[in-house]
Amino acid sequence: MDSYVQNGGDHQSFEVASLLKEPSSSLRSISPTKLQTASLVTLTVILIGFALHWLRPVLVPLVIAVAVSYVFIPILDLLTVHLKFPKSVAVLFTLVFGSSVFGFLLWLVVSSVRQITSKHNMKLYEEAIENLFVKTNSFFEKLIHRGGLVENAVDAVQDLPAGEMVLGFGNQILTMLLELSELGFLVLIFTIYILQAYKAKTSTQHRVGQVAIIESRIKKYLFIKTCLSILMGLSAGLILLVLGVKYVGLVILLNFMFNYIPNVGPAIATLVPIPFMILAEFNWFPVIMAVVLPTIAHLVIGSIIEPTLMGNQLELHPITVMLGLIFWGMLWGLPGMFMSAPLTALCRICFESIDFTAPIARILAGDLGSFTEKMETE
Repeated sequence: MDSYVQNGGDHQSFEVASLLKEPSSSLRSISPTKLQTASLVTLTVILIGFALHWLRPVLVPLVIAVAVSYVFIPILDLLTVHLKFPKSVAVLFTLVFGSSVFGFLLWLVVSSVRQITSKHNMKLYEEAIENLFVKTNSFFEKLIHRGGLVENAVDAVQDLPAGEMVLGFGNQILTMLLELSELGFLVLIFTIYILQAYKAKTSTQHRVGQVAIIESRIKKYLFIKTCLSILMGLSAGLILLVLGVKYVGLVILLNFMFNYIPNVGPAIATLVPIPFMILAEFNWFPVIMAVVLPTIAHLVIGSIIEPTLMGNQLELHPITVMLGLIFWGMLWGLPGMFMSAPLTALCRICFESIDFTAPIARILAGDLGSFTEKMETE
């Protein structure tokens, strides 16, 4: 019996030793070349990430200029190909048109900020906050049947620097606008050179290759997204104007800009006017409508009109879009968040053109089935 146990123990120890010495079939199937290639790709991605962050002051205006030029290229094609304008005149007209639109939006924001931070409105904000606290504490006083809460709340609210807080908010917006104006100057310089170097193609000319696919997809996405963002900004501004909300210019610009940020941007643009409506002592019905109606507009434009016009142009999974939003936001801040969708789509198309990284492109597109099948066959 003891010898049988001993032989069994020796047999088990032999099996364990053999398992430790011999690698599994899945590990043996991975060749040293694949491991080396995977390691090099990982290091390359890390180095590219550091380079993108380090070169942010140059790459951010350059990428924005490329995006702006893609939006303006259809106008430039219309002027040069169909209307037979000279190239320099067409570029000048396009830049004047774009600068006029940008200047109009900037004027809307500056006028709205000045109106928000005026001395008359500061006093109204302080009174509105005091009345809001009084009403809130009166409600809780009725619930818990205790006195003295309203008087204490009024004394506390009177010490709050409501006007200074709003003024600080306005100063932050103006500081951000100054930074954007500096960025806009660099973007304008890059855009002039890009449009000047662009060669308009006639209806009989067709570019082929991977670069042409990337350019056509991103150009179509940016042009349609810009048109829909303008429509969204005007729709939200009209809704809030009917509800009696001031600062419509700021609302239009916020809805236009934040519509470029996938998923999160429309929610932020919808909620920004609500505190000002509460401070202006609107009734609850207009406040609720100011949330519900723009949300419906965002859903109609983003979930019905946009997929109908674009189709699956970028071929990105919603989770990939959110991860790209976080990644590019970490690298380039707010401009990276605005450009996260086309940049992630650009990475997916580049991965798709290389055999080794093609599975990563399928993951970004949400096609996990083909990726797992390939791993199982290998």
